[in-house]
Amino acid sequence: MDKTFLQHQNELNSLSAWQQAILDSSEYGIISTDTEGVIATFNRTSEELLGYKADEVIGIKTPGIIHDPGEVEQYARQLSAELGRDIEPGFEVFVAKGRLGMIDNREWTYVRKDGSTFPVNLSVTAIRGADREIVGFLGTFLDLTERKASQANLRESESRYEALFDSAIDGILLVSPDGRIIECNPAGSRIFGCTQEQIVGKSIFDFSPQHQPDGQSSSDKAEAIITSVLGGTSQFFEWRHLKADGLPFDAEVSLNVVTIGNQPNLLGAIREITDRKRAEQERSLLIDELEKSNTEMERFTYSISHELKTPLVTIAGFAGMLQRDAEVGAGDKFPGHVRQINAAVATMAELLDELLELARIGRITNRREPIALDELAQEVVQSIDPDTSEKNHEIEIEPDMPPVVGDMPRLQLVLKNLVENAIKFSGGRENAHIKIGSREELAGVVYYVRDNGIGVDPDYQDRIFGLFERLNPKIQGTGVGLALAHRIIEDHGGRIWVESNGAGSGSTFCFTLPASEDK
Repeated sequence: MDKTFLQHQNELNSLSAWQQAILDSSEYGIISTDTEGVIATFNRTSEELLGYKADEVIGIKTPGIIHDPGEVEQYARQLSAELGRDIEPGFEVFVAKGRLGMIDNREWTYVRKDGSTFPVNLSVTAIRGADREIVGFLGTFLDLTERKASQANLRESESRYEALFDSAIDGILLVSPDGRIIECNPAGSRIFGCTQEQIVGKSIFDFSPQHQPDGQSSSDKAEAIITSVLGGTSQFFEWRHLKADGLPFDAEVSLNVVTIGNQPNLLGAIREITDRKRAEQERSLLIDELEKSNTEMERFTYSISHELKTPLVTIAGFAGMLQRDAEVGAGDKFPGHVRQINAAVATMAELLDELLELARIGRITNRREPIALDELAQEVVQSIDPDTSEKNHEIEIEPDMPPVVGDMPRLQLVLKNLVENAIKFSGGRENAHIKIGSREELAGVVYYVRDNGIGVDPDYQDRIFGLFERLNPKIQGTGVGLALAHRIIEDHGGRIWVESNGAGSGSTFCFTLPASEDK
């Protein structure tokens, strides 16, 4: 052997204690080479799987003897295209990515000494000396063929070290019993958002918040887990970590004990699950919303069937009376029966129109535009109350109210329902007065329709905007108007509520809307 090889061999032998322990005891095949590709180490598992003795290959052969030449040529072409330079079939195929600081992890077909083949998963990384220069390469491979059922201990070891070497997915930490981080692989440093130098030597508690999501102290909970693992019980659990910049994230942690130089240490595999937790939360919210929607739909269906029965019963009743009167020749009663039927039909048509409009909100929208609310109120009042001088009520509209942005036909419907509601519940009084106005509050402008009518009991004010809720069942109405107004205001991003001190005190229906930029 030349001096260069001996120098590299000495540097390879200076691996940290935990790395050397893994090389000596691993059930994985582990092969290291110098920078020229000459095999420097060839562990016991490599001997068993490949049929070569270590002294047959160390310092003599390259890993090319155990590879399928066709696969090497194919991967050389692939790497040439991927890296943008010519890669010749040979040792450079295995280490080209390693020279660039990457891990080359892929499947190969290995060729035993006797010529038989078997599939492996091979991970190749560069080995760097104290000066950070590349001094060799480390290849770790796993036999992918099914092992004998009797080799349970071997399979258990494989599963542990598969996580260790599958660094493209999981972070790996070697931790002392007191929680000090001894080693961290590249994936681990990426997960925590720092370099390996910044994480090694620190305590695992530096990367955990003071408390976990369940409210327990992170230090107390971690100490209990560590005690269990050191007692021989592997642990798999979720943990809230902190990145180096303090940003929290959730992870799955698998924790086992590994003995190095008669000293028990902790070997942890970490997989970030922030996206999965977010998806689970979104799914849970969606399920809750669907359950809520189903409940509302059941209640809605029941309410509609109940409300539609009333005009149907009326129509059926008077139709029967028409038939009986026709049979006995009582034609003078026909006009009254027809008026009742027509009234019931009108009620049903109004109810169906309002329910259809309620269903459209949120699905079908008109263009949002700046609206002068006082002008819109004038149009609404004229459409429903063209000659107020002949009525027993007065409607006042505040001039120059702050403009809003919204769906004009829908907001027109809100004002129409609120004004009609005020007329119905104050029309029986002398000097009934209705005002459409606004007031400034800290949170913004509040618009209102105020009446001096019968008022709303405080116990009923939270229910009044529900579907088919009526202030007074004796007063004509579908029970949909306020629910419709509530849905429209809510769809605009506003809020609607009622203010009243109870019976006889009048009511003020208030709502908020997005303000217009043109003031």
